[in-house]
Amino acid sequence: MESDIRKYIEAKKLMGSLEEKIAKYRSRIMEDLKSKGTTRMTTPDYRVSLRVMKSEHVYKRDVPPDIWDRYKRGSEVEQLVITSAKDKKKKE
Repeated sequence: MESDIRKYIEAKKLMGSLEEKIAKYRSRIMEDLKSKGTTRMTTPDYRVSLRVMKSEHVYKRDVPPDIWDRYKRGSEVEQLVITSAKDKKKKE
């Protein structure tokens, strides 16, 4: 049991380190796209697209239309998508 706990803690530390690296690279890619004023980029190996996802958090069917229009709140989430440029299928 002690060995499993130790391995778990080590794996969590490694995962945290990797998540920080991923966030750093994601930020750098997004900053590069924004500085170029584009949401899409293709390199010899990859296709990159930046999407803004929006969502509302109340079911429209559950409230009268006038209440919906007055009180709805939305949010935006940026989504960075990177795919292999060598794939024949376009999944964007």
